[in-house]
Amino acid sequence: MRMSATRLIGTFALGGALLASAACGPLDKVAGGDKKAACDNIQTELSSIKSKISTPDINNVRSSAAANAQLYRDTASKIRSEGAKAGGDVQSSSDKVAGDLESLATMLGNIGSGSTSTPDMSGSRNFIQDAADLGRACGYSG
Repeated sequence: MRMSATRLIGTFALGGALLASAACGPLDKVAGGDKKAACDNIQTELSSIKSKISTPDINNVRSSAAANAQLYRDTASKIRSEGAKAGGDVQSSSDKVAGDLESLATMLGNIGSGSTSTPDMSGSRNFIQDAADLGRACGYSG
């Protein structure tokens, strides 16, 4: 199935919003300081995606796709770094979420570079599940 670039970018914007709402909710009382701080920072990074994402520009799809690809790469790097501070389940879950964001960035980067091939969406299939796992690792109970 061929998906228009505008629709693809919109899908990732929605995915970012869903990811931000699914990950790292309230922590239980036994969470350690590094884990709590890391999860709080991860939540902040994920929540900020919604406000930073570039609106698809019909007249310049490549530019908005490239900007969003960079946003996803930057966010993935920060999430991976914060997860490493927490260690354990938070680290492994944050690595998966970061990998999902990097897959999205690669797809958007291909659009930004002018690729006309149909994007491979397989890397984004686990996106929401990985975010939910990260939320559980951070102590989200709701």
